[in-house]
Amino acid sequence: MKDYSKTMIAILKQLYKHGYIGKRHTPFENALKGIPKHMRGEAKDSLEYLIRIGLVLPYQTGHGPDVRINPDMVSEVKRIIGINLPV
Repeated sequence: MKDYSKTMIAILKQLYKHGYIGKRHTPFENALKGIPKHMRGEAKDSLEYLIRIGLVLPYQTGHGPDVRINPDMVSEVKRIIGINLPV
């Protein structure tokens, strides 16, 4: 089991709460909303790490990079952010 920082969990919660899964995506900067400004550098690094490990997928658009939760990893994301899975 990997250790995820509070920043990573906050980013995943933000993406999950707004339904940015699969075809729905949001700009890279919007995924960092809600993170205090003094932690934006760490949050950016955390989001890039989540992309590297495959929990979050990048999506290139005309206005720049967007991100979304990997639909194949939704159950893992739910486990990380603490949402109870249906039995």
